[in-house]
Amino acid sequence: MTTTVESLPEIVQRLLAEAHLCRLLDGDPVRAAHALDVLGATEDSLLGGLIAGCGGVIVDGGWLRILGSGGPEIGDGIVEWNTAAPGFEPPQGAVIVAHDVLGGFFAVNCGGLPGGIGSVHYLAPDTLQWQDLGLAHVSWLHWMVGGHLDGFYSQFRWAGWADHLHLVSPDSGISIWPPLFTAGPAIADRSRRVITQRQLWAAHAPLREQLAA
Repeated sequence: MTTTVESLPEIVQRLLAEAHLCRLLDGDPVRAAHALDVLGATEDSLLGGLIAGCGGVIVDGGWLRILGSGGPEIGDGIVEWNTAAPGFEPPQGAVIVAHDVLGGFFAVNCGGLPGGIGSVHYLAPDTLQWQDLGLAHVSWLHWMVGGHLDGFYSQFRWAGWADHLHLVSPDSGISIWPPLFTAGPAIADRSRRVITQRQLWAAHAPLREQLAA
C-alpha cells in the first residue's frame, strides 16, 4: 500500500505534525493486520497506528528506523523483529520497536529488562547493554521525531555522516571496525562497511551473551 500522512490513523498524523526529517515507508495491509493481532494492539494507540498505517518511519535520512508493519523498503517489521528465527533470538520480555544505522535497538520493557516496566530501553552499540531511557513509548516517539537525534547520537556521529546514509537501505546498517564496544580511535577514524541489520545483530550477539551471563 502507498502510504501518505493523510492515510494514517489520526493519532499518528498528530505525531508526525511535529516531526523533523521523517519519511514514511510503504507497508503491507496483510502484514499489518497480522501484526496488530499478534501484539494485541489497536489503531487508536500510537504503536497500533504505526503498524496499521505504514511499513515504518525513517528519521534523519535513515539514521533511525521506527518499525511498523514492514514492507518493500524496510523489510522486516515489528513482528519479525520480535519472533525467534535461526540465528536470531529477540530479547525476552521486551518488544523491539526501532533500530538505528549503527546496530542499536530500542525496545519497550515488558518485564524482561532491568529498569522500568513500560519504559523504552536502548541497546547501545558501544556497550551492548540495554539502557533504560526513562521514557514511555509515546513520549519516546515524540522525542525521537522531534529533532533531538543530534544530541542523543552526538558521540556516534562523524563529520559527513549524513553523506553516507544514501548508501544504506532501511534494512541495513553500518558495521564499524574496530567495533564501538572496543578501545580504539574516534569513530571518524574507524572503517565503515554496509551490512544487513540482521548481520549487525548477529555480529554483536556473542558479546551480548557474555555480558549478560
